[in-house]
Amino acid sequence: MKLIRFLIPIVLLFLVAGCSYTVTRTGKGVFQVTTSLTGPQIQTAIQNSLADPSINSLAASLQDGYILVSGKHVRADGTGTDSLSFRLDLGVADGHLAATVSNVQVDNWLAGPDLVNSWNQKLADGLTRVGQKTAHSTLQSVSVTPAAVTLVWQVTR
Repeated sequence: MKLIRFLIPIVLLFLVAGCSYTVTRTGKGVFQVTTSLTGPQIQTAIQNSLADPSINSLAASLQDGYILVSGKHVRADGTGTDSLSFRLDLGVADGHLAATVSNVQVDNWLAGPDLVNSWNQKLADGLTRVGQKTAHSTLQSVSVTPAAVTLVWQVTR
């Protein structure tokens, strides 16, 4: 009965998030939860994570090992838009999702380290909110394929 009470909130949260998942018991009170997020789900998570009204028409293309993000950036002076693109690599650092943004270009202008560092943190936090549904979990692995981003969590009750 305790097991059911423990798993029901996790399952409901994954259903609400719309991501697919599997749960496997690996020990007493320990479970492996694998979540898979599709390209559109990742695209929405990236847009929400950046929370920048000057970025629109965002598109995320899942590649083998990374995500290619492109979109439009509205100039601060409002005189037009520029093409925006960057590479997003996902990994695991101390049981948490790590996001590494690289090759940030706005109409062939390379972004500075302050912007890149800010986006790294925002994207890691935002994608974690989508994939991690309980505080009692540790990220074990993350993989990116053209079909999905897959996160494997160890969950303890």
